[in-house]
Order: sequence, then C-alpha cells, then structure tokens
Amino acid sequence: MFIFATMKQRAQIAILLVAVVLAACHRPVETRHGTSLPPSVSPELQAVDSLMWQRPDSALVRLLPWFDTCCRDAACHVSTATAYDDHYAHLLLAELLYKNDYAQTNRAELRQAVAYFDSLVWQAPPLPPCKGGWGIKRGPGGLKHTLPNPNDILFFLAARAHYINGVGYYEADSLVEACTEYLAALKTMEGHFAEKALVGKKAKFMTYTYNRLGDMFEEQLLADLAIVCYKQSLVYCRQDPTSIYGLSKALYSIGIQLDVSGQSDSALHYYNEALANLPDNDNIHYRDIMATKAVFAYNHLGIGADSIIDDLKYITSLSTTESERITRFLTIGNILYEEKRIDPSLAYLTAVFNQQEDVQSQILAAENLYNIFQMKGDAEQASKYSAFLAGYTMTEIEKKGVTSRINELFQDYLRQKKESQSKDELKSAVKKAIVTIVPVAVFAALVIYIVLKHRSKRLLRRQRGQMEQEHKKKLQLWQEEADKALEDNRQRQEKELRKQQEEARIARKRHEEEMESVRIAHEMEQEALRQSLLKQEEQVDILEKALVQQREDAELRRESFLNEEVCLKINDSIRNIHITAREGTRANVVLSEEDAVSLREAVLRHYANFESVLLSKYPKMSQNDLRLCQLYLLGLDERQIAVLLCKTYSAIKKRANVLKESMGITGSLSAYILQFWVLGEVKDSP
Repeated sequence: MFIFATMKQRAQIAILLVAVVLAACHRPVETRHGTSLPPSVSPELQAVDSLMWQRPDSALVRLLPWFDTCCRDAACHVSTATAYDDHYAHLLLAELLYKNDYAQTNRAELRQAVAYFDSLVWQAPPLPPCKGGWGIKRGPGGLKHTLPNPNDILFFLAARAHYINGVGYYEADSLVEACTEYLAALKTMEGHFAEKALVGKKAKFMTYTYNRLGDMFEEQLLADLAIVCYKQSLVYCRQDPTSIYGLSKALYSIGIQLDVSGQSDSALHYYNEALANLPDNDNIHYRDIMATKAVFAYNHLGIGADSIIDDLKYITSLSTTESERITRFLTIGNILYEEKRIDPSLAYLTAVFNQQEDVQSQILAAENLYNIFQMKGDAEQASKYSAFLAGYTMTEIEKKGVTSRINELFQDYLRQKKESQSKDELKSAVKKAIVTIVPVAVFAALVIYIVLKHRSKRLLRRQRGQMEQEHKKKLQLWQEEADKALEDNRQRQEKELRKQQEEARIARKRHEEEMESVRIAHEMEQEALRQSLLKQEEQVDILEKALVQQREDAELRRESFLNEEVCLKINDSIRNIHITAREGTRANVVLSEEDAVSLREAVLRHYANFESVLLSKYPKMSQNDLRLCQLYLLGLDERQIAVLLCKTYSAIKKRANVLKESMGITGSLSAYILQFWVLGEVKDSP
C-alpha cells in the first residue's frame, strides 16, 4: 500500500511511523500513590534470617532474645520497634522451630504474620521508573549491575509465611489446609518473580515447597501429581541444590512414584540417575536406593527371593543407626511374608512393630502381623494388631474426600498457571514483534521517502506531458466508442425483450404442468411413507419383545447357575469375610479340587461355549487361567479369589493383567467375563 501511495501520502506515513516509535519509547510509567515501599527491616533479624539458611541451630539461639521466654512459650514476646519486625520475628521463629525439630508454639502469631504480609503484598505499588529501569546501575569500569526490587522481600516473606503455616497444618493432619497454604506460597512466588530470578534462597524455597506437595500427594496415592511436583522440585534443585544429597533425593523420589504408577523402565532410569549423582556411597541415601533397587529386581526382573534377601541383609549390616536397621527389617519381613515364609517374616515384623518409632512403619508391619496370626489361628495376638490399626484407620469416605479436595486444588493451580503462562507468552510475542517490525518499517519508510523525494520532480514533469497527450487521444476514442455502443445496445435490448416475453410464456405453462405432477407424486409418496411407518412400528414391537425375552432368559440362566450347589457353597464360604488388599491366604477358606471340578461342570452346563470362546482368544490359556475366569463368572473379586486359591492378591492381579493383554481386552478381565450373563451372549471383542 505504501508503494502505490502518492508522494505526499508517503511522506505523511513515514512521519507517522516515526512519531509512533518515539511515543512508545517515551511513554510515561503509571504509578499509584498513597502507598509506600516496604518498611526497613531490623538488621538483627536480617542477620538471623541469613544465618538460618546455613546454621538453623545457631540462628534459633540468636533469635530467642527477642522473646521473654524460650521457644516453649513464644507467645510472650518483647515489644519490638515496628509491627513489621514483630511479625518478621514470629515468622523466623516458626521456621527455626521446624528446622530444629520443635513443635510450632506460636501458631496464632504465625497466622497473624501471614495476614500481615499478605496485606503488604496487596498494597505494594508498581515501582516508579528509575534511570535505565530497575536493576540498571553504572558500576566501576562501565559494567552494569542489577539493583534489587524493594518489593522482593515482601513477596518472599509472604510466600515463606504461607509455607511454614502449611507445615503447621500438615503436622496437625489438616491436609486440605496445608495444601492450600503450599499452593498460596507457589502462587506468590511465581506471580511476582520471573523464572530467571528464582535462584539462591528462592530456588531452595521452591524446592522445599514442591517437595512438600510431592510428599503429600505420595501419601494420598496420587502418584501422577507427586511426579509433577517432584520433577518441578528437581528443576530448582539443579539450579541451587538444597544439600550435597538434594539432587539425588529428588531423582530417587521421582523413581519411586514412577515405580508405583507402573512405569518400571522410567523408574529404573531415575534410580540409576540418583545413584550417579551421589557424592559418595557411605550414606543412608545410597543404602535406601540400593534397597529399593533390590525390591525392584524382585518385583519386576524375576530375581529369586533368596538372592534379594541376602542383598538386603548386607545393606542392613551397613546401617549406622538402630532406627535405620529396624527400617530395613520391614523390607525383609515383607518379602518373606510374600514368599509365605511365615516364621522368619514374623521375627522381622515383630521387631519393627516393637522397636520402630515411625508410625507408618508400625502400621505396615501390623497389617502383615495381623494376617499372620489370623492364619495361625491366634485370635488374641491378631486382635492386638487389629486394635492398633483401628486407632490409625481413617474411613474410606474421609480419605476420598481429602484426596479429591487436594487433587482439585492442585489441578486448579495448574490450570491458572497455564493460563498465566499463555498470557505472558502472548505479551512477550507481541513485544518482540513490535521491537522487531516497527524499527524496520520506520527505516524502510525513511529510505523510500528520501529516494522518492529526489526523483519526484523529474518524473512528475515527464509524466505530466505524456498524460496530457494520452488524455486527448483517449477522449476522442471514448466519444466514438460511446456513440457506437449506444446504438448496438438499443438494438440488443429490443431483441432480448421479445425473446424474454416468449420464454416467460413457455415457462409459465411448463410450471403449471410440473406443479400438478408434483402434487400427485407428493400424495403417492405420503401414502407410501405411512405404510412404511406402520411396518416399522410392527418390527420395533417384535424386536422389543425379543429383547425382553432374551434378557429374561439371561437372568434365568444366571440365577440357575448361581443356585448350583457348588456356587452356593463357594459364595457362602467367602461372602462375610473381611479381606484386606494385601491378604493372600485365610485359614479354612480354600477351593478344593473337587469343588473346582464341580464349578467347571456347572459353568459348562449353563454356558456351554465359555471355554471355547476364551481359548479362541488365547489358545495358551491353562486350566488355572480358566479356573480364574470361572471364579470371575461367579462374581468374585481378586481379593476373594486370592484367598480361595491360596495366592497373594498381587499374584492374582498380575495374572489377570497378563490374560487381559494377551486377549486384547481394554477394560478389566472380570467385567469382560461377566458379559456372558449380563448380555446373555458371548461377545467376540471386549
């Protein structure tokens, strides 16, 4: 468009572009008034804060003079110079109590500090422009140094206050409130600081926060969310490791969650990476990873239990504390339990239950000990562990409610973060386009303007003479052509008018004939359609009756099958027994070979093609596999089948998954088997 404009228009466009660029470069920065920058902070508190990141024990000693008494009664404190220092001191106290393994004794004051720092963050104004922008300062030798943003300390303290408040909620088992506080800390940091600014203490803080969320999701069995948090923690830990073992611990945590979620290949990769990033092998982290890899080899690589137990015993012998040694006992005891070596498993698990202080380890040991004494028929000992477990058992409704709520909170946080990132990327792209395109356009406009200015006068004179001569010739030709065109047009219009009148008469007559034909055809079509609808309604009635009859036949066949003597016997033996997910065997509840044969005969009496269809899908299916499918047909789940077949739950579940994949079934195997009686027919595909 610029090329085809006149000389005057080109000049105006060029001047306008220059004005736009100059206006953009000198646009004033809007600022709010009536609010101030963060108040000054006590140098003593700043010194305690700085020391806390390296020596939290020494930092706590230096902070205590701010309070009347020791950390056991932190609510009574000396009046400080400002409210800012008062809340800052209580935030530091809460952090240092946690880092030194003390309980939070200033919960009320900490929550006041959270509200106080949040209010300062909400009031924080945009920074006024300074020479060269924030962070630009001419230093010695002409170098540029970045100046700190005075608001940074406010946002960092607000985020820390939310984080340590979340720790307090977590220790009080208020998981939803803890998750809310952790996410508030992340939103405060990510909403104020650019990604490149999250280094040093801020990177460590982000690592701690994501680790906290990862641990919470791990406990609630939300492996996918835990992986997201641990991987984000790994990003910041790579920038500024929290310790010499921080990077290895992050990789190890990711590997565990990948293992739990069934991604064994990826899990093994992270285990190996965790080992590779350890600075030495004489530490508990190395022993933890090696023990986990041993269990991994047992579960996924088919390594024999004897070899694995020998490896675990060797790792246990390297333990440096009694607590670590007892923790290793739990792993050994669980494997022995899985292998049905009841007596040695009992010895290890009893030691864990009696000597381990970690409640979660005691719970895991108590579950297997309860099952062992149930199998031994020792009701007194079994009730002991049952009573212990009852004290730590949350109802399933409570568990699902907490899990669902923290899942919703984190998903909402991810959605908001994605939307914010999309907006930032769009703004960045627009700014980049403006910075790139506008200067180029201005430069091109100025160049064209200068070139055309020098050529304009000569071209205008030459063009003016040529245009005058051409204009005279064109006027003469136009006059002659116009006269001829008028006569031709008159004759053509008269001829067209006569032709149109004749065509209109013929078309009118044809239209009347066609309308009569259409009317007759429409009446015939309506009659044929009415007859077709009547036939379709009759067919629908027939199909509905057939479906009802087929459904009744299927229900009668199912009822007849379930009333078989062997079916009633099996269901009665297992119906009212409470079975845990880990349970494998149960005294006096075993499917005998005679009952198994009777069950197969009952299945074939009522479902004659049951085995033929399954074998057509998987010819290598064994009699044990067919027996598993017969028990599914009976309506039993994996835990009940494990007890009847004297197998572990994990073995039954694993075999069911293998059959499902081999048969090409996308849903569960039990759901597919039940199609025999729910649908009343055999389906060729799941």
